[in-house]
Amino acid sequence: MKVYDLLINALLLELSTTPKPGCVDREFDHDDTTFNDFLKSSVAVGRAFESNLNKSLGEIIYESAKMMRKSHGGKNTHFGAILLNAPLFKSVVKLESDFFEISDIKKTASKMIENSTVEDAVFFYKAINLIEVGSLKEYDEYDVTSDETMMDLYQENITFYDLMKVSEEFDDIANELINGFPRTLGAYSKLKDTNIENKDMIRTFMHLLTKPDTHVVKVHSRETAEEVSKMAQNLVKNWDTVKLQRMNDKLNKSGISPGTTADILSASIFLSLIYQNIM
Repeated sequence: MKVYDLLINALLLELSTTPKPGCVDREFDHDDTTFNDFLKSSVAVGRAFESNLNKSLGEIIYESAKMMRKSHGGKNTHFGAILLNAPLFKSVVKLESDFFEISDIKKTASKMIENSTVEDAVFFYKAINLIEVGSLKEYDEYDVTSDETMMDLYQENITFYDLMKVSEEFDDIANELINGFPRTLGAYSKLKDTNIENKDMIRTFMHLLTKPDTHVVKVHSRETAEEVSKMAQNLVKNWDTVKLQRMNDKLNKSGISPGTTADILSASIFLSLIYQNIM
């Protein structure tokens, strides 16, 4: 199976995981983004990776965000998943002709991010502009809506790595990219020897959610994210499907969506599929 097919499968499996408290799944749509939007986006992102597999890291991110945006009428569906999976995908493509292990993918991806360029940063900012994200961090000196930003990036030699570095403390996607995908690999270790069925992915999602979701922190508050995390911790310790459904209902009703956790789950599924289908 081709690596871009595994990526599409990973995005679809993450989407289909149900219940996934607060996130879009087979039984729950957000007001502005639906299950069908995510379906269309999953295929569009996978095809973008396929079409641009030999392009730079920044170009894959930009082209995937562009095709994601064109694929449906909802809001952002997979940008976090694109950021996480792009370096992993490119690493598999680079290693595919040789024998390799998951640790090789991690090392290659980390090196790729460390060696990223100003051009990668520019494509990243262009991608953010496509999906109407206002800034990289709370007090961002680089406004993505400004024409001067691109010149600033070149003049100050700001790379994609640099942009992720300034965000790592408050954004778990950036933290994963900068620090070698620790949570992705932790979740992968729980999935790789399973059949990657719904129950396996639910438990992995809840395990990831025991850490406060940085998307929830940004949209709601640190206190809200920690409350959700405590609910997940209690479920992981004492699994109860009735309590899981109650948590699902509560988060769905409150509009609390741990989207970063879902993005990390998608990357862990991707690595698990690579492990089971290629290695």
